[in-house]
Amino acid sequence: MQHNHHHANTQHKTHDVDLHHFPLIYFSHELFSNRPGGRKNLGWWVENQGNTWWVSLILLQVMYRYWFHIQYNLHKRTYEYFFLGFVCHYTFHYILLHSICGFSLPMATLIMHAYLYTGGAAIFGQSWFSHSFLDVHAGYPEEDKNTVPRYHYDWIELAACYTVNVTNTPLVKLFVGFLIYQNEHHLWPAIPEANHNEHTAKLVKEFLKRHNMPYYEQTWWNCLVSLCTSLGAVGKNTPYDPWKDLPNKLA
Repeated sequence: MQHNHHHANTQHKTHDVDLHHFPLIYFSHELFSNRPGGRKNLGWWVENQGNTWWVSLILLQVMYRYWFHIQYNLHKRTYEYFFLGFVCHYTFHYILLHSICGFSLPMATLIMHAYLYTGGAAIFGQSWFSHSFLDVHAGYPEEDKNTVPRYHYDWIELAACYTVNVTNTPLVKLFVGFLIYQNEHHLWPAIPEANHNEHTAKLVKEFLKRHNMPYYEQTWWNCLVSLCTSLGAVGKNTPYDPWKDLPNKLA
């Protein structure tokens, strides 16, 4: 449900829940107002988030894994999902590593969390690489529609204007769990990521070109640099233009 909110409101200041990881990280100066008291008292962590964001990535996984998911299932009384997704999940890993592979219980715990958080960071981080360094928006009232460069407030425009694909290479595709076709994923979130391919991308490029909309794509490394640069600028409260060097590839 949270992911659907994100797809319907990509980079929206209020409605894109993927932007709301306060107080660990702020993706835009615009989000400071979401904190009581404004920007003051953000603290050392946020001011240095250009360097500490990868630690926030791990801490957020801990929060989601051990708090949000459990809290949600208990609140909704979906106890079967709690049992299958948490109890059975961890029991399986412990049995595999401790009972079958012979690792001690502390070592089994360490190994399990090491690969769970490595894989989670690859997927979680990829969602940041695909859009989180771009501007946020709050939509525009109808009366102001013609006073802004573009009216970014429908689902397809949001997917096109606030999403960046990652250049396709076999290693990157495997590492990020096939989440390189983010433009296509934002348009059809129910399609398994592995089913998106160059043919799908070609159709999307042609469609966006007909309607004078951008199709952004850059390498995984450039996405990483853009994220670090953006977070550093936001933390230090200095200007940053995410569109400046972003290539617009229209087929």
